Amino acid sequence: MIKLAEIFSDNMMLQRGLKTIVYGEGDNGKGYIEIQGKTLEFVCENGKFEVVLPELKAGDNFDMTICLGSDTRIIKNILVGDVYIAAGQSNMELQVLDTFETETEDNLNIRYFDEGTKVDGNGIVTYSDEGWRICEKEDALRYSAVAYHFAQKLNKKTGVPVGIVSCNKGASGIQTWVPEDITSKPCFESTMYLKQDKYQLYKFNLNNCLYYNKLLKIVPFTANGVLWYQGESNRLHEEAVYYDKLLEIMIKNWRELWNCNLPFYCVQ
Repeated sequence: MIKLAEIFSDNMMLQRGLKTIVYGEGDNGKGYIEIQGKTLEFVCENGKFEVVLPELKAGDNFDMTICLGSDTRIIKNILVGDVYIAAGQSNMELQVLDTFETETEDNLNIRYFDEGTKVDGNGIVTYSDEGWRICEKEDALRYSAVAYHFAQKLNKKTGVPVGIVSCNKGASGIQTWVPEDITSKPCFESTMYLKQDKYQLYKFNLNNCLYYNKLLKIVPFTANGVLWYQGESNRLHEEAVYYDKLLEIMIKNWRELWNCNLPFYCVQ
């Protein structure tokens, strides 16, 4: 049995020039990945596996076959370029169709993946099975507006394909994007966010919900950087005076998760 992380699907984008990790779950035993004429062997232990792919060149287009025991998965139409994680709250989640600049276009060199934006009344993230989507004019209206325009401009300027991993939630505070051991630190406790009515209304801000149920779903998918657009939900004075420190701590934590000096681009 093979159960790849949901971010691995047909039409996906992989990061160029860096070592990419393919990961998932399955039955213990030996397996292999076939990619661009190469065979990479791996071992699934304790129900989990990770495979490090060789560095890939921008523009490469190929299929990938993963075999484990008697189970085989084939991921088709993979493209290689630069991948960015579009993270934060409503200003990052805001879709193109809800802005004044709604003109979109088809672009085979832009791919988009949306990591579970729906959260139920108990703060639990629900997931879709859409997988990666090739940028088509009508579908692009549902993309993050910031991410869409960023991808279009970058692709036209560099000629390199661009992949966007949308991992954001409107009204989310910074504290929901880090683990429990961090929100117990004095500078996070001092925000007193649990006592504020607004966080009771948005339950996904409690108990590090989006960190555990959303962010960790895309770790350690290789990316070229993070587009971060967040802050309004921490604008009250008790929190705002600490925000620079909170952001520094969060970035440090994410870089530890990805085990690299992951670039952050703060959008204003």
